[in-house]
Amino acid sequence: MEQAIAELASSAFAAIGAICFLLFVVLAQPILGLWLQAMLSGARIELRDLIAMRFRKVDARIIVLNRIRAMRAGLDLPARELEAQHPAGGDIARVVSAMIASRKAGILLGWDDACARDLAGEDVFETVNAEAERRSFDDPERGETRILHSEHRPPMTRSGGQP
Repeated sequence: MEQAIAELASSAFAAIGAICFLLFVVLAQPILGLWLQAMLSGARIELRDLIAMRFRKVDARIIVLNRIRAMRAGLDLPARELEAQHPAGGDIARVVSAMIASRKAGILLGWDDACARDLAGEDVFETVNAEAERRSFDDPERGETRILHSEHRPPMTRSGGQP
């Protein structure tokens, strides 16, 4: 009788352990996937930061993807700064896009300034593009004008030829 009870208890502990392990895997999989994606992309984010984001109800996916975009563009924006913009109601993707566009256009734009403008209701990305276009018309040092362009419109010079 005692042996049967011991076997039953052993089976119950094994079942509880398996359920706990499956629960851990289901809950940790999104976090571990984001962490691995960040590591492989060179946009290092600590695993504990991702776990803390989950507890603070911050969409860690937005933070990771925008940190990766920034790193690929040569901007090292810390995850904590990206995360701070989220609960304030800022549009992280637009701010990161503005930072990338300002870097490409040679416009000095700090993270704090971009975030403040975003939280004030300004479309920072459109502002940067407008400034870059305004500057592109008068560039006496290079002797040519470069306009921000999309894929369907090639870059133009003052002479109208290709750069």
